[in-house]
Amino acid sequence: MTALMANKFSITDLRYDVGWAFGPFIHEIPRRIGDSVALDYAARTFVLSLPPSPHTRRHPGSDVLENFSVALKETRLALADPVASKSINTLCAAYLLVLCTASLHHDHAVRSRWF
Repeated sequence: MTALMANKFSITDLRYDVGWAFGPFIHEIPRRIGDSVALDYAARTFVLSLPPSPHTRRHPGSDVLENFSVALKETRLALADPVASKSINTLCAAYLLVLCTASLHHDHAVRSRWF
């Protein structure tokens, strides 16, 4: 999974660079994998929710939705922990889940218009 994240996050064309679109800290996330369960699941969900190529859209599969629900649970638990709630890993996990929510909502809105 870390290799897949590094691949998605290492795009150098600014038109498709997730760091350019969502913030340069995105490129630092692969180094933090393994430090926080919440961040691990949020990063996995974020990568799975990205389209296979910048020119295509795909419907979120059950793997994306399943990982999203686990990431929500783990992030909620991290936010309830007094120490983990102040961690940069938890902040990154929450931000990635916001991005995933926007992506999943956008996919639903696009499908709703056409079907």
